[in-house]
Formats: sequence, structure tokens, C-alpha cells
Amino acid sequence: MMSRMHENKERITITLDAELLRRIDVVCADRHEPRSSYIERLLKDSMKEVESFRQDLENPVFRGIAKALVSTPGVLTAIAKLAGNELSSEELAEIRKDMPRMIEQGRERQSTKKPRSRKGPALEGA
Repeated sequence: MMSRMHENKERITITLDAELLRRIDVVCADRHEPRSSYIERLLKDSMKEVESFRQDLENPVFRGIAKALVSTPGVLTAIAKLAGNELSSEELAEIRKDMPRMIEQGRERQSTKKPRSRKGPALEGA
């Protein structure tokens, strides 16, 4: 019988760079944490960010900002630096290639959602 800890988990096989796996193993040894638990936690955290960004792209204002940033790579690079990230030329090229598709997907998701009903008192002068 499978333990409760494993009842909603699936076993998968992944291929990782040998140096990356070595680094993961060092961190896991320091933390006394199993490799699979550590990788699962990293993926969960990453998914929260990805899903939040996908949801942000459903907002037309955010999509406009994203579109403007992609069309001005110097500004995008400067903002990344201000946030403490250095974008390589490869990363910048990947963002510029992928963002238009992601923006369009956000627009499509937003267009399929029902408009939110406004509840509560009406704003005066609105």
C-alpha cells in the first residue's frame, strides 16, 4: 500500500546537466533534504511565478507595458539591471521572440472570460 505522502505523486524521468545535478546534490546534502523534495519545491515556486505572469498578461494594461518593453530592448535591459538581473543577449533574444506569443495568449484568455460584475456602491461622479 502506498503511503499518504506519495498518494498524489507520479514518478517521472528527467535528464539534467551533470554539473547542475551536482550543485543540486550539494544543496540537498547541506539541507538534509531529499533531491526529489528539493526539486519539487523549486518547481512549485517557479510555477507560482509563471502562473502569476500568465494571469498578469490577461490585463490589457500589463500587455501594453510588456509590448512596449519588448519593442525597446535597452529599456528592458535597464529595468532588469535595476531589479538585480543581468540579461544575456541570448535571454533578451528569447524574451523578444516569445513575448508576442505570450501577449496574444493573454489577450485570448482575457477575451474568453466573463466580464466581472461590479458590486457595491457606484462611484460618485463616475
